[in-house]
Amino acid sequence: MAALRSNITEIYRRLSRSELAASIVFLAGVTAAAFRLQGTLFDFLKYLAVLSALYLVFRVVAWGRSRLLWSLRNRLIVA
Repeated sequence: MAALRSNITEIYRRLSRSELAASIVFLAGVTAAAFRLQGTLFDFLKYLAVLSALYLVFRVVAWGRSRLLWSLRNRLIVA
């Protein structure tokens, strides 16, 4: 349990404000979709959730690519 809490805390520290905001909007939109809430505000929230998801996917891909390149660079230095 303590390891899970420390992992979540570490992830929270690494997030920028825009990533944190996008995560909150995404979770709110998923919640609205899961409970099938109707209305203009909830439809807009679902739309923002889709945009936030695209932003978060872009950030994860960019992070993964840079991490992969650094890993490859380090292996080439060792070789």
